Amino acid sequence: MAKKSSKAKKTRFGNPATAAAAEGATASNVISFSEAVAQRAKAGRLPAPMDRLVPAFKDWMAAAGVPTEEIPRLASLLMNYFKNYTASVSSPDPTKLDVKLTGQILEDAGRFHPEMRVSVSLALNSYLKFLMTTQAWTGPRNDLVALLSLTDEKIFAPSSQELALYVYHDGSDPAAAGADRAVRPYVLWTAALLEWIGDGRELTATGLLRRKDIAAAAACVEVDALGSASVQLPSDGQEPARTVTSMAHVPRLMQYWHALIDTNLIRLSGKKVEPTRAGRAFLRAPALALQPTAQLAYCLFYDEAIPYDDADPAGSADAAVARLLAAAASSAPNIAIPFEPAESSHPFDLSDWRAYRVTRSLTDLATAGLVEQGTVLVVPQSVRIGLSPVLERLDEMIAEAANSH
Repeated sequence: MAKKSSKAKKTRFGNPATAAAAEGATASNVISFSEAVAQRAKAGRLPAPMDRLVPAFKDWMAAAGVPTEEIPRLASLLMNYFKNYTASVSSPDPTKLDVKLTGQILEDAGRFHPEMRVSVSLALNSYLKFLMTTQAWTGPRNDLVALLSLTDEKIFAPSSQELALYVYHDGSDPAAAGADRAVRPYVLWTAALLEWIGDGRELTATGLLRRKDIAAAAACVEVDALGSASVQLPSDGQEPARTVTSMAHVPRLMQYWHALIDTNLIRLSGKKVEPTRAGRAFLRAPALALQPTAQLAYCLFYDEAIPYDDADPAGSADAAVARLLAAAASSAPNIAIPFEPAESSHPFDLSDWRAYRVTRSLTDLATAGLVEQGTVLVVPQSVRIGLSPVLERLDEMIAEAANSH
């Protein structure tokens, strides 16, 4: 979907950035890290003392001034931690925790999701303070100090969370990656649009395709649309062909149009568009056009993950998409989400419209071949080169917004 103006798109190629704000993940984010842990979590088994401690922990948080809406979330995160912890300890005692094992669980959480470790650490740190202040800790004092330091939320403050750092590159042959990109829908659509443009096409005074050319151009990106002076309404119970009065009303076509401009594959001159020299080279051998195919991926990721409004970039639906993409491009992707907007199970606490926006974006990216949904969501290795600078840009936006407050 082409959400941004060409002016905004020109800012895509920014400098690498630092610092991304991390929002707390919901309890559903804290998933098991092995089949055994998954079975344990599903069964809901917790150490018997933990059953008694949870109500007391909740009361302690309320007395400590923790916001009411945060108490169930922190308690649920803590319970998920214990479900993982008890899978590796024969006789778990929730009043004395193993430092090394806790560190391993937190490291696993960080690998599985960019924000998971932050959330689990916050819940666990609160629990440890509860044990300390109520004198319920029964382990060595040095272990308690080490665990408090390990889970100190300051260590995982937003300024240290950079989404771009989670993208894992396996160092595969660039030529092989280029060949893989060349057969993905987003490159095939780009090639089809370039081929259709041929030696050139006439444009309107606003630099867009004429109505009579919309149908053929839209078909190149697998969209069924027909240009018309007016929008046709249904009649006699028949569903009419989708009609639009402007190319601007065909989001995918506009998105690829801007991407072709931004990657210098087409040139607009006066009232005409034609392929550039780079565009013609791209058409001759897309698999050898390593830089253009990577840049195209960048542009398409950018459209879905960079928000219009930079006042609260961390809280936008675009940032939610970015966090999912970061996790899906990590060394161990483990994000299972539905693609149907009607579904309500999401890794983030989103309102209905935001949930729809996130799933719609991921569906579009999957259709283009930029993400793959098998058991879990994965960003293919060949296109991660385009995702990294997008996440760097978002990191930069979030840091700038934080510093401006």
